[in-house]
Amino acid sequence: MLRHLNRLTSIASARNYAITKNLFASASVLAENKDPVNVIEKSQDLKKHRKSQTVAAVFASLTDTEQPQTEAKDGKIDVDEIILNAKTVNGLLNIAEQNKDLTRKHALKIVSILAEWTSIERAKLAEFENDTRFTKLCRMLGRAVKNNNNNTGNINKRLENFRNADLDTVLGVTGDDEAAKLVASITVEQMVKVLKNLSVKKRRSTPLLRSLAFNMSGKEEHLNIKQCSDVLYAIASLNFPEPVLISKLCDDIQLDLKKSEIKKSSTIGSMLTSLAFLKYREPVVLDCLSEWIVKNQSICRTQDIAALCMTLATLNYMPIDLEDVIKTKLAPSLTPLDFKNSSDYLSYVWSLMSLNIPIDATFNNVLDNSFIEKLSSDYKNEIPIPAKIKLLNINGGVKLFMPSYKGAMLTREKHQSIYSVPLLLNNDKQLLIKAMTDALKNIIPEACLRIHQDTNMGFSADAEFYIDSSANPIPKETNDSKRIALMVHDYHDFCQGPHQHLSGIAALNSRLLSKAGYEVLSVPYNEFSVNDLLLKRVTYLQKIIKNASKN
Repeated sequence: MLRHLNRLTSIASARNYAITKNLFASASVLAENKDPVNVIEKSQDLKKHRKSQTVAAVFASLTDTEQPQTEAKDGKIDVDEIILNAKTVNGLLNIAEQNKDLTRKHALKIVSILAEWTSIERAKLAEFENDTRFTKLCRMLGRAVKNNNNNTGNINKRLENFRNADLDTVLGVTGDDEAAKLVASITVEQMVKVLKNLSVKKRRSTPLLRSLAFNMSGKEEHLNIKQCSDVLYAIASLNFPEPVLISKLCDDIQLDLKKSEIKKSSTIGSMLTSLAFLKYREPVVLDCLSEWIVKNQSICRTQDIAALCMTLATLNYMPIDLEDVIKTKLAPSLTPLDFKNSSDYLSYVWSLMSLNIPIDATFNNVLDNSFIEKLSSDYKNEIPIPAKIKLLNINGGVKLFMPSYKGAMLTREKHQSIYSVPLLLNNDKQLLIKAMTDALKNIIPEACLRIHQDTNMGFSADAEFYIDSSANPIPKETNDSKRIALMVHDYHDFCQGPHQHLSGIAALNSRLLSKAGYEVLSVPYNEFSVNDLLLKRVTYLQKIIKNASKN
């Protein structure tokens, strides 16, 4: 209890507000689970969340006026226990008058309890706001007090306006570590609001985020769809993919989708987008969200239908029987005019290619020169690298997967700036490729080995070579040879979730290579490590190459 009160005291000392009403607004916030991050609700909403038994017990205790003098183990009076055992407003205020050893921590505790009693209508602010004992408590908390008897009718409004300032106190003044300690004492609803505030402020406080994720995951209370959407968006925007918390959110989404009537598609679209950003692949949840979009297409916004396609593509997942629905119902309902900008439409069309949904007219739209000129104009004549890669992916896809396609195509002669896109790799992948290359040189003669080969489809083959039927490397293609492409897949090439799967981008690259005539061999980071001895790496590569020769 002392530790909890210490936390509250640190919050109260953060700011100095001008009037008693504002002080009490802060105290009301503190009263909700003893922490100021709670957002004050309207009185009828507060009543709704209080159990009738609790309210009855509170009112029944109004007649108790005695203040037990509890002694601590060292023989001193335990003020904390006296405060907790107080039954009336007068009893609480007497503590401020009778105890010389009263600290700011105790003052904050008393004011918090008074605020809570006011919120459940056990007491009225007007009864004690001008009491000298209450004034003493206010001064101990470092706040000036003015007599104010005429504005009690606006209390709720002022409390509502004050809540954001109080939230700033917890998240700013107390510091990350102290705020993280407070999380255990607040409700799930409050945790959601703290996460939203962190997201809005773009503040990635790791101690606080970890504490929020840990405590929220451990609660049995289920979040509703809106809360799940808010939390997913917050952790996605803060790039904090905590798997245990996301797993809980996925469970709660499934439960609430079954029992709630959702009238707006924006919440569903937001969750889909957040899952894609987090790269979290949970088939059951994706099935539920996809089913909702299909059933409610008539009220779905363009961006929410597009979000479904882009999320499924990013996560390399297609729900059963949905491919035909997307091809015949969802995709035809979207046109370039439905999108705010050309890059969004390009991402949507790329998702159709990744999902293996061939629609000639759609691919023609983005490969046409007029679209490319518009895209270039939107970016001040310099198409960004991700957009160039998507264009090359789509161009390679229509060439390999759609032999009957007669629409526009990219050519190196006309679109040299797109084809010359630098194929950059992150540091982890560079290290893995180097480790693989060092091992390959012990197996494949350098004359037969090609490293980091540009495929002209927006990515490179990490290593390629030919082998004969006995898995021996050969310098060129023969009738019985196989063209091998080794693709290194690091942590970022995989989705997160209960089962490990390649992301949509990595999977599409492998499909394009396979269709181009390669035998694609994946070298995943969890099987092939830069920390492995050279002998182990060589043995691993020999094994997968030999297995490929038998297929």
